[in-house]
Amino acid sequence: MKVTVYGSHQCPGTMSALVKLFDADITSDFRDVLGSHAALKEFLKLREDPMFDEKKAADKLGFPCFVLEDGTKTFSLQEVIDKCK
Repeated sequence: MKVTVYGSHQCPGTMSALVKLFDADITSDFRDVLGSHAALKEFLKLREDPMFDEKKAADKLGFPCFVLEDGTKTFSLQEVIDKCK
């Protein structure tokens, strides 16, 4: 199952997640939110989802954020790995 990863090259958590997905042989489509206007617009729309409420309240961006082909949205790398294996 393919996963879209929203994050930034400047975020250590995002970079670590991308490496772990690669090591687990999971196909990912990385959207660098800080490096692409189009990716930023996608992420801002995604960030309207209530799942981001806690992140917003803590003044966090919500990186990395994973969106699976089946529509699942999560911040949990382990959930992505479990669903994609």
